Amino acid sequence: MKYRPEIDGIRALAILPVMLFHAGFNLLPGGYVGVDVFFVISGFLITTILVNDMGSGRYSLIDFYDRRIRRIFPALIVVLIVTSLLAAWLMLPSDMDAYLKSLMLTVGFSSNIGFWMESGYFDSDSELKPLLHTWSLAVEEQYYVFFPLVLLFIFRLSGRKYLSGIILVGILGSLIFSHWLIQRAPSATFFLLPGRAWELLAGAYLAVNIDKIRNFPCRVVALLRWIGVVLVVGTMLIYNNQILFPGLAAIPPVIGTVLLIGCVSSADIIGKLLSSRFMVSVGLISYSLYLWHQPVFAFARYYYNAEPPVLVMCEFFIITVVAAYLSWKYIELPFRDRKRFSRKYVFSRSAGLSVGVVGLAGLALTVPMHEKLWNRMHDEVQIKTYNLYKDITDLKINRDNEDCIFNVWEINELVVNRLNDCYQKYGPGIAISGDSHSVNTFDMFKSVYTGYPFVFGTTKGGCRVQDMGSECPYLEFVKLMESDPDIFEVVIFEQAGYQLFRPEGMLHERAVFNRVQAEGSMGMLSIDFNAIDLVLDYLELFSEKTKVVWYGPRIEPHFSINYIVNKGCDYSFKLRRGQEENFLRLEREIKNKIYERKSILYHSQMEIFSFDPKKDIVSCDFIYWRDGDHLTLEGIKNFGERSLSDEKTALWLDELLLR
Repeated sequence: MKYRPEIDGIRALAILPVMLFHAGFNLLPGGYVGVDVFFVISGFLITTILVNDMGSGRYSLIDFYDRRIRRIFPALIVVLIVTSLLAAWLMLPSDMDAYLKSLMLTVGFSSNIGFWMESGYFDSDSELKPLLHTWSLAVEEQYYVFFPLVLLFIFRLSGRKYLSGIILVGILGSLIFSHWLIQRAPSATFFLLPGRAWELLAGAYLAVNIDKIRNFPCRVVALLRWIGVVLVVGTMLIYNNQILFPGLAAIPPVIGTVLLIGCVSSADIIGKLLSSRFMVSVGLISYSLYLWHQPVFAFARYYYNAEPPVLVMCEFFIITVVAAYLSWKYIELPFRDRKRFSRKYVFSRSAGLSVGVVGLAGLALTVPMHEKLWNRMHDEVQIKTYNLYKDITDLKINRDNEDCIFNVWEINELVVNRLNDCYQKYGPGIAISGDSHSVNTFDMFKSVYTGYPFVFGTTKGGCRVQDMGSECPYLEFVKLMESDPDIFEVVIFEQAGYQLFRPEGMLHERAVFNRVQAEGSMGMLSIDFNAIDLVLDYLELFSEKTKVVWYGPRIEPHFSINYIVNKGCDYSFKLRRGQEENFLRLEREIKNKIYERKSILYHSQMEIFSFDPKKDIVSCDFIYWRDGDHLTLEGIKNFGERSLSDEKTALWLDELLLR
């Protein structure tokens, strides 16, 4: 295949936005679509090589995987070794355990499955995962386990006659499935191969049909390449992490990349820009840039316990570029030279290193070596604080008393029958609805506000009214209330306060806090009035027939466990300057909105909990926060018992709920 420098330029167009996005810069809020650009490039190049080899009779499956291993593995294994050493130095033992699991999955090119099972790509915790970016490598390698074999079967059966049509069917099938799945499981669509295969197949389709595109009239080709630029760059500028992605939203950048590859040449103005020395240089080291950038940025955030200052992040950006260049020159290029490293050497060393990395990671998980090392590097108070945290990380709270106090994520026929039985047994009950913060409220009723025999929770983490998906139980709960509004005496709703601040640029809501140093100062945040209105619209669906209470947001510290442990349980914590004022202002606005509606009641957690960061973050007996905004069981007891001494809470429990 003839070398096309403009394709390296397109690689640069993909990797730079990805790096800017992960660095936390607001220049390209949709920079993450660079990964989709890479998928199309990969599908195009690999299919071109395979089809040419098959057509000339040179095809060899062993040769194909030899090229893949030389391309992917040497630089990857070096990054994994360096990353593991940094993780051992910086990470808490519990975080190290999670890292080691992701390390083992990365070596087996299945990290996408692991990250899908943990959380979403845009969650704030994802910024602290050094190997998160390897999900896309896993998707590619899973694809290339099957694609060459399928392609060979088709080629031997009918040559190139039906190849284009079969690939097109694959594109449509995967795209339709991606659109269907993203409505039900966005994270699975993002991370897993079935929802992404069509992007690689789009590149494959181009590889089979590129001659047809080049036979278009010159004016058409010129127009198409400009459309390609607009689609790719435009989505990087317009998209943000609030877009439901990939699904249909991935069509513009994928089509744009197809048009760029198919219609650009080094003779036109776009091709000249993409073929410039800078763009080609960046494109040549793009794989190493991709490998290094996430670990560097993640460890920077971990070290600073927040988003590092912009200038510091710029320094880490430069460090990434230097590491990538050295990796490309001294690892990638030498291992691609078959005269220097034989196939036997590459295969045996790759297999040996893979087994070694997995074996050492498994041993480290089995034997607490890192915890012993960590203990030697920290003082007694820090160790005691970490042990408090360690004791709660695996705590499983039973949210079903096997009678009428229970929490569900889904309301089905069995749940409805159980609710009717509880109504017959105890009369109207208490319903608690909302996201993961309302789970804490359910636990408070179960363990502190006792004496209520019928408490039903329909609470699920990550489920917000303003962006609810089909996996959230809100609509099911509305149907339940419409069919039997008398089953509950009161509905209590709660949602995380940070979700009601408007995201700033590409920043998701938690990151607005995490970007500010724990002892720093933050300005006035923008409130998402539309989100508040949507919540009130939802509550009004059943507020005419049932008492509805918005259990207001609590003050959230948004301190990382790493920060708390390093400071120690005897430290006098303080909130960021301006943080409490933002939450109080948010509560005032919610109250004003509720006053306008009049059909919904409000109860303030801020008033009854009287949060004091000096004593309510951690003591040397208990840790009260599981993470930056969720309470531990001890935190629930701490604030719940304190609230019972508040006259407003006693009045609320006695009169509103008819205790």
